[in-house]
Amino acid sequence: RQVQSFLRTYGQVEESKREFAEALLGFVTDLEGSFGNEGYRLRAAIETMQGSLSAWNTAVDTLANLTDALDTAGARLALARVYLDQHRLDDARREGQRAVELDATRADGYALLGTIALVGSDPAVAAEALRQATLSGPDDALAFYQLASTYDLLGQPSEAAEARHGFAAAAEQRLGALWRSPAQRLSDTEPVLGEPS
Repeated sequence: RQVQSFLRTYGQVEESKREFAEALLGFVTDLEGSFGNEGYRLRAAIETMQGSLSAWNTAVDTLANLTDALDTAGARLALARVYLDQHRLDDARREGQRAVELDATRADGYALLGTIALVGSDPAVAAEALRQATLSGPDDALAFYQLASTYDLLGQPSEAAEARHGFAAAAEQRLGALWRSPAQRLSDTEPVLGEPS
């Protein structure tokens, strides 16, 4: 029951994020308004933006409460992604850390911590988290690719080359698995709580 409530709330978070993005685009569009009615249109757009941002924050707060009740690595990572969407980096980092404490084998947890560090302009921390992601998930081509890019950013060409080699091997392994198992889709992902779709 808690999982269903969590998933429903996660859907509300995504919907309110979409509504906020639409309101923001409407505001930008209204900045180009025809002369004479900009004031009314801009006020209406700002009110819509404020309302949708408030709804988004309320949904995120509800999701945080449900995450505390579930206290699983998958729920923590979902909340960390939501916080990252809101550019709440400290909150995202805290939830990502909690997720890998709950399940140290989650490569996606380390990869998310790497992404958070990159967004926060800390490539050295990102490289360490992404390196851990590749150790936990040696078949995660994207983690190797991100690690190579991060090493390039840090000016470490030999480490970047090694990570690119890991990327090629992981991608080849994934494509080989898809070739052997045509029923598996390329888009198979780990949705909200980390269970395969």
